[in-house]
Amino acid sequence: MRWTLFMAALIVAVIAGTASGQPLPITVDADTLTYDSAQQIVTAQGHVRMTFKRYRLFADAARYDLASQIVVATAHVRVLDAEGRELRGQVLTYNNRTEEGVLEVTEGIIDRERRVYLRGSRLDFTPGRFVSHDSFVTNCDPRRPLVHLIAKRIEIVPDQEIVAYDAAVFIGTRHLLTVPRYVVSLRPDEPGTAFPAFGSGTVDGYWVDYHIPLRIAENRGLLYLKYGTTSGVMGLLTLTHTEPTFDASLRIGRTQTSDSRSNFDILQYDVAEVSVQSKPIRIGSMPLSWTLAGGAASFGERLTATQLANLGLGSNASTSRLDGQVSVTTDRLPLSPRLTYGIQAGFRVSSYGTRDTRTITSYGIDLAYQVDPLTTATLGYQRAAISGITPLAIDQVDPQNTIGFTLSRAVPDHYRISAGVAHNAALAETKLSGLVAVIVSPSWELSVSAVYNTRLNAFEDLDYAVRRLCDCVDVTLRYRSVRHEVSLEFGLLGFGQRQAITVPRSVPTFTFPEDGR
Repeated sequence: MRWTLFMAALIVAVIAGTASGQPLPITVDADTLTYDSAQQIVTAQGHVRMTFKRYRLFADAARYDLASQIVVATAHVRVLDAEGRELRGQVLTYNNRTEEGVLEVTEGIIDRERRVYLRGSRLDFTPGRFVSHDSFVTNCDPRRPLVHLIAKRIEIVPDQEIVAYDAAVFIGTRHLLTVPRYVVSLRPDEPGTAFPAFGSGTVDGYWVDYHIPLRIAENRGLLYLKYGTTSGVMGLLTLTHTEPTFDASLRIGRTQTSDSRSNFDILQYDVAEVSVQSKPIRIGSMPLSWTLAGGAASFGERLTATQLANLGLGSNASTSRLDGQVSVTTDRLPLSPRLTYGIQAGFRVSSYGTRDTRTITSYGIDLAYQVDPLTTATLGYQRAAISGITPLAIDQVDPQNTIGFTLSRAVPDHYRISAGVAHNAALAETKLSGLVAVIVSPSWELSVSAVYNTRLNAFEDLDYAVRRLCDCVDVTLRYRSVRHEVSLEFGLLGFGQRQAITVPRSVPTFTFPEDGR
């Protein structure tokens, strides 16, 4: 009797869907199925399982109206999609024609990779957006979260952003602050939520900094704030506007950059810059792409007297700069199943307000050999010829005639190790580099990275780091010996950590609180 009713309901559903010109409706299975042919309604009871185009539905009971394509499911409702999202609630109303649904008394895992857990009184969802009301959201253990938000309304666009309105931010059980609008980026290429970092060093003295992700209309950005007892207050705003054919960006504020010529010191400067870069443009049917870039900027250096003396300069420089650049790159081209190569070339011209002009002509080739699934060897050559001068210390570029070799091996959840050597004939210098990062437990990681310059007989970088994963909070204690700098950094797991993830790490399994794990 069960299968007869099931087949009858399915046949009627297919006929109704085909006649209306809509995609085929869902399939239905349950302990008990009944079909009202006059009303065109399927009623399912007990262990209900439904398959939509995008979702799978589980519930204790459901009612499916073939004419309107609306499903109402009740009791122990679960909705799953192909991306691993899972929603749970008590009552679901879903329109199979528009693929829109409303789930009441809800909770869900919206992003398994970043472990975004959501709970609320009601959730409105479509394939590209989730809107939760009277909500709680966290990527920590929801039973005892270290960090969470409570908001009147939360909108989630998968792989884009989380926006919480009238949001209260909690650290543990302590209310930290309330803001009208709180944004967390989910874009892979954008920095996400991070806490302030603290440290001390020879350049900045004792310092604290904070990265604030921004979204203004369709423009993504970052506000970087830093205060050092020696270096003072710095703030740099970066905004990027993306179009199908180009990206435009704005940088304005005060920031720092490193310089190997000044004992690997940190140079501070003011900047206001607008730049535009085209998306790669294919050259006919060839495996080649070219890009154009241009920009206008104003710089004001703020070097200390000691830095000026080390660089052999009499005073700080302030000037404008106009830039133009064209570059050509090939696709990754195979020489064998394991061996690929790529070629790059570029030309850049910079014109300064001091009437100085500098050009950089560069080209290079690299070969990559996949020794085994975990090990890669890379051999490369880079050439950069520089003509003219720049008045800015922060804009100095070394000529290159460099050949380099790197061997790296990464074993997920265990270790990563790499070693490299590069000789630059233009400067008669050789650099040796290495990285060792080891996962000593699911929560602890130790790493050491170094770059040694044989011409200077000195380390350019020698960094030690201890990383601790405390539920959803990523804590890194770092010592940069060349800069004599100690820092303590915090970030939310999966939301744009400050440091590159040195070792591929499995995200801890994230389950619903009632699942008991």
